[in-house]
Amino acid sequence: MKDRLHSSKSKLYWEMILKITIYITSSTLLFTASIVFVKSLFFYINSFTKSSYPTSVPWIKNQYECEYTGRTWSRNECWDKEQSPWF
Repeated sequence: MKDRLHSSKSKLYWEMILKITIYITSSTLLFTASIVFVKSLFFYINSFTKSSYPTSVPWIKNQYECEYTGRTWSRNECWDKEQSPWF
C-alpha cells in the first residue's frame, strides 16, 4: 500500500513540474512575441509619420563638397533634407 501511495505522489509531483514548466515556457514565448509584434507595429506606423526638415550644414563651405555628400547647394549654403528636428 505504501509503495502505491508513494508512486502516486511522485507521479503527481513530476506532472506538476511538467505543467509549470510548460506554462512558464508558453507564457515567456507569448510575452516575447507580443513585445516583438508591438515594437514592429510601432516602427511601421512611425515610418509613416516621420517627417524631415531641411537643415543647413554649417561645416560644409563649398558646392563641390556639398553635392559630393548627396546634399543640395542653395543660397551659398549646403542643405540636408533628411534631418530630424532634433538635429
